[in-house]
Amino acid sequence: MRGIERLIGRDEDANAVAELLAEHALVTIVGPGGLGKTSLAIALAADLADDHPGGSHVVELAGLAAGDDVAHAVARQLDIDTMESLHLRVAGRRTLIVLDNCESAIAGAAASAAALTSSGDIRVLATSRRPLRLDGERVYVLDPLPLPGVGPPREVPQAPAARLFIERSREHGATWEEDEANLAAVGRVVHRLDGLPLAIELAAARSRVLTPPELVTHLDRQLDVLARPGDDGRHSSLRRAIESSYAPMDEARQEQLRRLAAVPGPFDLALAHRVAPAGETELDTLDGLTALVDSSLVDARPGANGVTRYRLLDSIRAYAHEQLEASGDLAGVNEAFVDSMVEVADAILAAGMREFSTEVLARIRDRFSLLVAALNWTLDHDETAGRAYRLILPFYGPTGARSEVAGLARRVAARWDGDAPLKAEAMAVMGTVNFVAADYENGSRFATAAIEHPDASDLARLIGYRTLGMIAATEQDLAEAKRLFEEGLAIGADIVAFARELRISWAAVALDAEDRAGVIAQLEGLLSEARASDEAITIVWAASTMAVHRIAAGDLAAAERAADEARAAADRSGVPWAASTAARIAGSVAAVAHGWDRALPFFRQSLDVTVAGGDMEGMAMTLRSAAGSAAFTGNTEVARSLWSTIPLTQGIPVLRSPTHDLEMALQDELGRPAGTDLVSLSGRARALLEGDSPSPAGTSPASGVVYRFGDNELDVGRVELRVGGVAVHIEPQVHDVLLHLVENAGRVVTKHELMDEVWGDRFVSEAALSSRIAHARRAVGDDGKRQEVIKTVHGRGFMFVAEVTTT
Repeated sequence: MRGIERLIGRDEDANAVAELLAEHALVTIVGPGGLGKTSLAIALAADLADDHPGGSHVVELAGLAAGDDVAHAVARQLDIDTMESLHLRVAGRRTLIVLDNCESAIAGAAASAAALTSSGDIRVLATSRRPLRLDGERVYVLDPLPLPGVGPPREVPQAPAARLFIERSREHGATWEEDEANLAAVGRVVHRLDGLPLAIELAAARSRVLTPPELVTHLDRQLDVLARPGDDGRHSSLRRAIESSYAPMDEARQEQLRRLAAVPGPFDLALAHRVAPAGETELDTLDGLTALVDSSLVDARPGANGVTRYRLLDSIRAYAHEQLEASGDLAGVNEAFVDSMVEVADAILAAGMREFSTEVLARIRDRFSLLVAALNWTLDHDETAGRAYRLILPFYGPTGARSEVAGLARRVAARWDGDAPLKAEAMAVMGTVNFVAADYENGSRFATAAIEHPDASDLARLIGYRTLGMIAATEQDLAEAKRLFEEGLAIGADIVAFARELRISWAAVALDAEDRAGVIAQLEGLLSEARASDEAITIVWAASTMAVHRIAAGDLAAAERAADEARAAADRSGVPWAASTAARIAGSVAAVAHGWDRALPFFRQSLDVTVAGGDMEGMAMTLRSAAGSAAFTGNTEVARSLWSTIPLTQGIPVLRSPTHDLEMALQDELGRPAGTDLVSLSGRARALLEGDSPSPAGTSPASGVVYRFGDNELDVGRVELRVGGVAVHIEPQVHDVLLHLVENAGRVVTKHELMDEVWGDRFVSEAALSSRIAHARRAVGDDGKRQEVIKTVHGRGFMFVAEVTTT
């Protein structure tokens, strides 16, 4: 499309709206201010002019107000006397009229749209922050621009949001280099701005005087920084754009938006109701949310668990939070929010004691930022530790952001030293979170305090022994680790979920066991129990441990089956720790069984997951295993180079890789890893794992299904896409999207199905999916206009339409 070429990242939106206009007389593009609705509509009007012999016209309604004569404004801009005269003029000729910024006078705009479309010759494309609510109207919700995904900084410009920032920066005369540090900062800027085009363009306008890393540091004041000095137009600043949506609302809706700003992440109806004004019913809250969603101030998406998830764009939250502070209600709303999160924490712990399930961990992960925010509030405002201890208990599992949680744990311990209910349990969890952040000194201190506390429950003591056992294992005192695990099991055998996980942990450090057959049999039993209850996290831990034991026993085929089971369970779980652990172990197994080339995709996936989550310890574990595997397969120089990319951490994985001895030999030769520049380290590591280095002769070819379509081959065994026989790098999520579409060729795959398949329980916007679809199309030579491989089925999803053969 000619006009769309100058827009960035809007090809699919343009095609979708054009398809709607071909079938419906009235289409409304809806979204918050600054999203680019006007730009898209005007570009479409130009592109579709040839399809509309009666003309393609744009009518600007900005500046009108409720009660203004919209029909007169429309007639004046179209140079007509009445709607009837327009219908006579275009009779028999299809005509397109864009009604831009209808929210200014929504009732009049709706009446004009109805009058324009009454004859059947006129198509109306409206832009508005809320629907017109007319019969026959088709609403197209415009999302923010797709954001950069997982991957090295050099891939950041591939994402439309980042590309817009870079292009606009150059237009403003910015001369910063597109090196790793700057590109990584560009990624952080556009993520922080939620892919909102106006915010990105305003940030780019500052890039002549601020480098991308400097911009990142200023985004805490984005409403002040993102403005064009001296310009007082409608889109002169982010603040003005948001204010133009906020100001026309009635006081009740303004208050509801203000109160929702106290929730620093996605929320459900129940939480929205908890922070609502006193006396408001849940139905009142739902009605208010509906109005806010209609006004494009709150985003609503179906969650993977069947519960609608709501969120505010960061810029809208910042504006509403300012209004909340000015209203004097901030403290009271925050208290209601914290009390609500305490109840959530209690429920998570109660469920977690019954089973160590994906569902429980998903609840922790989904509410992670909310729990952290509530905990920070208690640290600053509570006189006693009661609420803080309850809020920290859900962090017993692999929740990510290890260093952040460990820092919170240390702050809680320093803030309150007296007794309070659940102190022993809280100390036990503090020990765990410090251990996973590689702070073994504090991990041991807190775990020991939990075990020795006079009121410690069996749960507190079990978690304490687990932590001490893990620390002993990472410090290579395996005999002490096994002793501590056995003491924990003697105490907590009745706490089924924790006891099962503890028995697997014992097997993970018992790699030198004389009775290997007995350990494997025990793992088989634990796996059977976990499969029966579909505890995906437990399956990942048990199957990964099984794979390492099978390698030690010389049964490579069984090791591969176990590694495959771990990866499948990790995919179902959606938990980053599970994905990185399963991929890391699969890489080690592939290296031992087949060679370096077969291991590369797994190590790349593990690295991408850990880097995306800011998991420095996970990144170190992955690269240690990769270096050991490279050494095992004879790639000595690659092994040494990989060792130099490992970030500084204190310990090594609890579950040692099959090449652990070679890793220790590299450490003896090269010293302990000490890198600190994570951006540079991850970039160098990713380059080393691209597969450019030669593998030793005699490595086995890839096995498994290969899907062929056109000049493309999707090799499932290698986790690789080849175009014309040449491997093309695609991100793991792009691969997963493409694979699911290929496996379901000829069938419409809904957006929700793809999001569930690739992201599981994680909250993602359709923009994230659109980004992966766009990348998949580019990789296979398709695009949003041609759609010869992946077709958009509007209103339903996507269909893989190319002919597929398999071998």
